[in-house]
Amino acid sequence: MLYQILLAVGGLGLLTQAVLGFADGDGDSDGSHHAHTQDQQGQHGDGHTWLLLLSPLRLFGLSLGIGAAGMGLQSTMALSPWLVLALSLLAGGAFYRLIVKPLMALAMRFASKPATTLSGAVGQEVTADSRFDATGKGIVTLTVDGHLIRLLATLEGAPEAIEAGEKLVVITIDTRRNTAKVAKL
Repeated sequence: MLYQILLAVGGLGLLTQAVLGFADGDGDSDGSHHAHTQDQQGQHGDGHTWLLLLSPLRLFGLSLGIGAAGMGLQSTMALSPWLVLALSLLAGGAFYRLIVKPLMALAMRFASKPATTLSGAVGQEVTADSRFDATGKGIVTLTVDGHLIRLLATLEGAPEAIEAGEKLVVITIDTRRNTAKVAKL
């Protein structure tokens, strides 16, 4: 009965994750995820590495493997229940490592890079398109998600002579007005 429940829970859980698209939160970052995901999830030095065992993908994959192996071993061999449990646990781990994890890595190859927004350009190097006027205002060009965007920029601090082609850095961006505050490098 235990193995049938594990098989059903694991199968339904993996199917639900696949249909709804929630399988991305494995927590077992091996470099196949995006860099920002690695930064957010890959910090294992805080002593809570055991929490990675609680990822839904891992739990459902292990449950499916343990349930299938347990049902198969129970029905085909006259083994002690403890031996069936031990072999089922090993088979569940192997199922996750050899089937579920590689399939997820394959699926993640088709995931696209997250889009970058204008507000994400803070700290980016930009180029002055025009000479900045006496009030410290001018036009700059920056690259956002592969697109060149021209913005009205204000130089932070006292107005200085900025010539076209000079490199600056974005300090803040006002997305409502499409303007930026920049500083000299």
